[in-house]
Amino acid sequence: MMRDVIIVGAGHNALTCASYLARAGLSVLVLERRHVVGGCAVTESFDLEGVGNFKFSRASYLAGLLRPHIVHELGLVERYGLKLIGRDPYSYTPSLTPGAEGLTLWSDEEKTKASIARVCSGKDARNFERYEAFLNTAKDAIVPLLDGAPPDLFDDRSTMAERWEAGKRIVKSMRAFAPGKRSHNFSALDVSRLFTCPAKVLLDEWFESDVLKATLCTDAIIGSMIPPSQPGSGYVLLHHVMGEALQYSGDGNVGQSSWCYAEGGMGAITQALAKSASDAGATIAINSRVKKISLEGSGSDAKASGVVLEDGTEHRARVVCSGCDPYTTFVGLIDQRDTGEPFDGLGSFVNQVERIDFSCGAAKVNLAVRGLPYFGGEGNPGPEHRGTIHFEHSVQELELAWQQCSRGLLPEQPVIEMTIPSSLDKTISPEGCHVVQLFVQYVPYSCDRAALVDRVLKRIEKFSPGFTESILCVDALTPKDLEEVFGIHQGNIFHGALSLHQLFHQRPVPKFSSYQMPIGNLFLCGSGAHPGGGVSGAPGYNCSQAILQRLRQNLL
Repeated sequence: MMRDVIIVGAGHNALTCASYLARAGLSVLVLERRHVVGGCAVTESFDLEGVGNFKFSRASYLAGLLRPHIVHELGLVERYGLKLIGRDPYSYTPSLTPGAEGLTLWSDEEKTKASIARVCSGKDARNFERYEAFLNTAKDAIVPLLDGAPPDLFDDRSTMAERWEAGKRIVKSMRAFAPGKRSHNFSALDVSRLFTCPAKVLLDEWFESDVLKATLCTDAIIGSMIPPSQPGSGYVLLHHVMGEALQYSGDGNVGQSSWCYAEGGMGAITQALAKSASDAGATIAINSRVKKISLEGSGSDAKASGVVLEDGTEHRARVVCSGCDPYTTFVGLIDQRDTGEPFDGLGSFVNQVERIDFSCGAAKVNLAVRGLPYFGGEGNPGPEHRGTIHFEHSVQELELAWQQCSRGLLPEQPVIEMTIPSSLDKTISPEGCHVVQLFVQYVPYSCDRAALVDRVLKRIEKFSPGFTESILCVDALTPKDLEEVFGIHQGNIFHGALSLHQLFHQRPVPKFSSYQMPIGNLFLCGSGAHPGGGVSGAPGYNCSQAILQRLRQNLL
């Protein structure tokens, strides 16, 4: 059977792409290597005898970057029941001093300023409002550039229509700096510093308190093997504050929240996307590991024509789209010898792909616990359990962890972000029990799993004595585990580092940012394409539009 499109992988971007293509009337086949769809945005159940069922968001754990128009257009909330739960407060950093107040950041500006004033300083409290306004200006400038191919005059595969649309997005982006747009005005020059300025330098300009700077600085290192003192970390910080996810409370109220929990775990997002794609006519096959992408033609005329599965099954299609990372796609799934005569353009492209920086240093530890960590609060669960809990009190701690990891060592104090979704989502754990998620940064690729868990729990014990005794089950994933389980090269959660030379028109590599790759009829729809990683759906949506436009113009 000849399909219009075959999509390799069923991560959230692949499912987004499949939904839009199927809604346009194309026959779409999605092939997933695992037993469940979702890629890294998946919920997996763990049954403990005598206790009950726990649902872990096994890899990705927060929904903040999901594009609002995708939620609306695909009916993820209204039709498929997706519920995104806002978190307030959204951040908590417990004190090193027993009984002392921790730093709490709320949605309410006045409550946040009061906490900063008490824990940090009055100056930092006053500056925080302007800092937030500065980031919002930067976000307003960047967000219009997310929904479409990046401006790239050197990508000869981009169409005139795409270049025109990119130009319009640039104009929309510049409107963020229009005079009088908001009470705090910042120039394009101010915002441009985020792309080159180290996060440490930026935060030093705004604040004087170590604990506040450390708390904010964690956004600058997530999924990146660079320290806060390195240029480019400022953009990583910006990337993680661009969230516009919808908060759906279940009673019809819809608002905005930077980061949310997905009720039922992150798999609720991809299950909704899968239902959307299936209802539109797409076929989704699990346990279908692709061995290679088939090619026909030779040399520069070579085109993708389908795939071959590990069991020998062949599927043919007019277009092949990969939701895998660029390395897995072009080194793992394509045999250059299939192009026949030498194809210098492809060889050069693959050579660039092999040089992409895939370093990441991210690990994940999921815990089933009886009870909650105690940080001195009154409630159980209390406000301190709702948002992201940080354990760093100075940027120097982050720098030291990076230094040790860069030498191949497991840091003495790995950077930890704790979230407890069951504090707000009652569907993922038995009564009286909770799910604790630990995102760990600066972890060596070949780290010993047991050593990682031991080091992480010892760190938490310093802030919450006795926490380890509450643990019922541990599911730990090192960077190597992330690679093996989810098929992401070197365990990179972004399908390629968000480094300055790997963003916008240089993603995945220069001259190929318009989603169509050097092999004809082959597209890339995963996070290795613009605008990069995080559960946004933007690369999948953008790729679907690139395919549809070329089909309308008879270019495929």
